[in-house]
Amino acid sequence: MGLLWPWLKLNNPGREGSLVLADAIWKNAGEISENSNHRIRGTVRFQDGLDKHLVLSNSTLTTLIPVRVRDTHKRLLKGVIVELTRNGQTLRARTDAPVTATFTLVFDGSNLRQPFTFPAIGKTKVTKSSRRSISFFTDTPIELRTIG
Repeated sequence: MGLLWPWLKLNNPGREGSLVLADAIWKNAGEISENSNHRIRGTVRFQDGLDKHLVLSNSTLTTLIPVRVRDTHKRLLKGVIVELTRNGQTLRARTDAPVTATFTLVFDGSNLRQPFTFPAIGKTKVTKSSRRSISFFTDTPIELRTIG
């Protein structure tokens, strides 16, 4: 398991960069500012409370969030359409090879902490009665389970 430095500071004025994580742990806050855009992809666990301390000003974070769907027997499912909703906007992705749906989400200072919602999935059908809320600070990959 990797460890992200205790304080992440990405201040590259007007620049772009990429951060590729593999089973990382993001332990402390950071600062991303000065009109930069950074891409983050991979798998990461966020330490509790990090959402209260990360500063993202005058910049954007584009994240590729992997989502997997498992059935009631914990088997990964392929070909399931997963929906993600925020502020009335719905995004869709399919769990294809390697059995992962990937959502590309752009965050800035105004929406970094706004949650997205996954409707619960029942036998590959969306069930409106149950929802799961996620944000930039949700551990990845996100695993959803079918119900029923």
